[in-house]
Amino acid sequence: MVSILSKLAMQKLQDAIVRSNCVLFAEVNMKFYDNEEFIKFVEKWTERYQLTLSPKERFKQKKKGHPTFDLIIKPNIVRDDVFTEDLIKIAKPVMERLSTKYGELIFISVFENDKVVCVDMVNNSMGTKYYVKVGTVMPAYCAESAKIIVSQKNLQEINRILDGENRFGYTENTKLDREEILKDILLSKENGYGVCDEEMERGILAISTPLYNMNGDVNSSITIMLKKHMTKDVDIIISDMKMAAAEISKNLGYVGK
Repeated sequence: MVSILSKLAMQKLQDAIVRSNCVLFAEVNMKFYDNEEFIKFVEKWTERYQLTLSPKERFKQKKKGHPTFDLIIKPNIVRDDVFTEDLIKIAKPVMERLSTKYGELIFISVFENDKVVCVDMVNNSMGTKYYVKVGTVMPAYCAESAKIIVSQKNLQEINRILDGENRFGYTENTKLDREEILKDILLSKENGYGVCDEEMERGILAISTPLYNMNGDVNSSITIMLKKHMTKDVDIIISDMKMAAAEISKNLGYVGK
């Protein structure tokens, strides 16, 4: 596998099992030699175990006493992506500084193969547990860490990325309407930052800023998670996030437009 998804451990298996109320678990070790072989495996299991059921359909199945299934992929960590490795090393001290200052979780995400994945984090939030973990795929329609990256693409690419996602509401604030989502994405590009207001988790704000590589492209972002009821001076935090992104981008070789 050459995807970042295969280079990073997905969120802890035990957390996933607990979250899905799993009553029967089986672990299978498998080796894939290329993307095509892996995709065929996923497609076969998806069809066999009805893995594309919506949350509503899964609820109905469980209510009838029928089993539902999850496929949890936990790839081995293979650190051979040079850009990601450099990004993590460069961003780490900045993330630690921000996390210490605000006592909150800071994470960076990378875009590859039309998916945005959390690749590293620093958490000084004193025991607060968040949805995001290293390896989590961030949905472009509602996660600001993904929106801010996708916002830098052209409209055709944005639509292709959104077309590849199954949208559902994480909270009552999750926007599902295509036009609203596009409006938010374009606003993030215009502002140079984006705010996720309880779209992924109740009571949680996320502020994301784009990271530029040496070619001036945006394929990564930095995000801070904040407890909404305790957050003050959001404008100051946004300013700090912009400065952090500028520092990381500069160290990645970006010289500005």
